Parts: sequence; structure tokens; C-alpha cells
Amino acid sequence: MNSVTKITARTGVFGVAVLTASLAAHAGEGFTASVTPARGLTLDVGSKHTVSYFLPEGGVCNLTLMIADKANEDGEGSSVGARINAGIEAGKTARIETAEGKSLEFACAPGARSMQVRTLDVVAYSAPKR
Repeated sequence: MNSVTKITARTGVFGVAVLTASLAAHAGEGFTASVTPARGLTLDVGSKHTVSYFLPEGGVCNLTLMIADKANEDGEGSSVGARINAGIEAGKTARIETAEGKSLEFACAPGARSMQVRTLDVVAYSAPKR
């Protein structure tokens, strides 16, 4: 695969970040952002790179999230990304969790006017045995 093909493939997968104004962040525990419709949000969550946006329709935030492994130093990713589409009702939340215990929470505001996006570290809990 030549350089032009690699750039074209990445642009296709993450084109939404180029077409919309995006906010880039390295998301640690407790990162929170408020986004408005059609504004892209780019986050690194653990070993994953995400690009997301939403469009409101009938009081629902229609979320599109693309997730893939972060690129290495050469700019090459080690996996093919995935696209997740979810309708989140106003006043409700949805979580997407990675296998390494990192989580993204999307909350749709009243009237689907904005979304709050925050990162969480998911910790397994086991009650002590008696």
C-alpha cells in the first residue's frame, strides 16, 4: 500500500473530523466535553482513538462513533476501525467500554441541543469473602 492510498484510507475513515470542526484531546479520567450538533470530537481513550459526532432528530441525539487502535509513531494503525451508530434519547446516557477498562459516556441534553461526553475508568469490584 503506497502513501497516497494510506492517506486516502485514513481520510475516509476519519473524514468526519476533517469536515467538521473538531476538538482534540488526550482523555484521562474525568475528561468532560460539551459538543453541539455536527461538531466532531476526537479523543484518545487508553489505546484507542475515537472520532464522534451527533445529529439531533425528534429529541434524539443520533450518535456516530468511530473507534480504532491508536496509530504508532509511523502513523500506522494496527487494526481496522469500527463505526457505531446509536440513538440516545434526550435526558439519557449511553456508555461504550474498551476491553482495558476505559469508558466513554455520552449524555443527550434536553431537546437534543448538545451532548456531554466524559471519560471514565471502569474498575471491577469484588466483595470480600467471609
